[in-house]
Amino acid sequence: MAPSSSVRRITDAAFARAGLSPRPLYECAQPATLGASIAAGLGISALPLSCRPMVGAHDLEWHTLDDPLSHRVIGIAHLSARSLSPAAQAMMAALSAPAPMGGP
Repeated sequence: MAPSSSVRRITDAAFARAGLSPRPLYECAQPATLGASIAAGLGISALPLSCRPMVGAHDLEWHTLDDPLSHRVIGIAHLSARSLSPAAQAMMAALSAPAPMGGP
């Protein structure tokens, strides 16, 4: 992924915590391009599993890392000038609640 992407920053940080500093041979801005590159035999990549649908429908194998120690901060966006529906309020409350211990 491109050095400016959030996916790249997360994976670079995970490698750094593990004491590794890989040098990418190829970089791309879109997960679909990355998937096509892997399918063409140009290499492998470490990615969050949330990227799996964006990588494309290639015949790729996915392996879960044992202890990646990576976390991603997400936010909730909504129109500020409009009140939330009861369903949206319930969703915001559920998403804002602390995650159970042991992971999401």
